[in-house]
Amino acid sequence: MKWVGEGPELFSVRVDVIAPDDDSRWVKLIAGALNGRLPFHDPAVVGGPAGDQGRGHEGSPVVGLTFMVRASDFGEAAQLAVETALTAASDVGVPGPVYDVVLVPEHPRNLGEAARFIPNPNY
Repeated sequence: MKWVGEGPELFSVRVDVIAPDDDSRWVKLIAGALNGRLPFHDPAVVGGPAGDQGRGHEGSPVVGLTFMVRASDFGEAAQLAVETALTAASDVGVPGPVYDVVLVPEHPRNLGEAARFIPNPNY
């Protein structure tokens, strides 16, 4: 497994970057650049960064990048994920912008039943 960042929390992230066109070569180019931007590596853990291709809601071509980030909190993780993805994309001549960002913490917090229940006054 490879990652960027040195914080205590591990996040799985996906950053969609708008591509210049729908040519599939952007996936390989940007994902390869991303792999080079992830400085930390644990060979005992299987998995690594990945890329795929799709379209945004309005039809823009996007390259989706999935990778790991270590950070102190969601804000730091999101900022580092966006910076890393945009830098990798710009390394191969794709200026972006970012279309979407998704973060999933390694250990989600269980809020308990009371925090998940929202009462409905109609019942």
